[in-house]
Amino acid sequence: MRLHFCHMSTAASIEAARGMVEVTPHHLFLSREMFEEDDTRARMNPPLRDEQTRRGLWACWDKIDVIASDHAPHTLREKALPFQIAPSGVPGVETMVPLLVAAVRNRRITLASVMEKTSWRPAAILGIPRAGFEPGDRADFALYPDEVTRIDASRLHAKCGWSPFEGLNAVFPEEVVVRGRRAYSCGEYYEPQPAWYPGQGFLSAEDK
Repeated sequence: MRLHFCHMSTAASIEAARGMVEVTPHHLFLSREMFEEDDTRARMNPPLRDEQTRRGLWACWDKIDVIASDHAPHTLREKALPFQIAPSGVPGVETMVPLLVAAVRNRRITLASVMEKTSWRPAAILGIPRAGFEPGDRADFALYPDEVTRIDASRLHAKCGWSPFEGLNAVFPEEVVVRGRRAYSCGEYYEPQPAWYPGQGFLSAEDK
């Protein structure tokens, strides 16, 4: 049996795990001190940790196998409930890699490690061809500029219309290529070319 631990949020849990370890961007970049105590935008499972614990999670970077967004695009209206009953989770799929690339630009981590944890290792776990530049690799990749900007939720595309990472440093892609074809370039979108990769233990609708 292969074990995969997701949503790990403390260094101690990573040290104790015997299997694949997955961490979210909100546990890496956010701490509970960044929000008011009753701010439902910070409600998630597992909960945000204190700043010291967040920094300890970064100290385990080399032991983390996968970074996954755990994207939960609840609207602010949905979040506008008493903290105890507000839905858990935050949006993050569009900001995950830009946050990590900014950390690369600040020399906190390496670009190779980001590619490993967000693309190559997930592909290996799921049993799908990995993205890359060698013959036979999936021609899925993005090109990033040197410029570091700050996250502005008004410029994001999630329909929920907000981000818990507002104001944090990020590097957004200039070009995105999917299956060898340009899907995005400098603010302009092109018709996507999606593909199904069955992987290990998954069946397409046609195979069922």
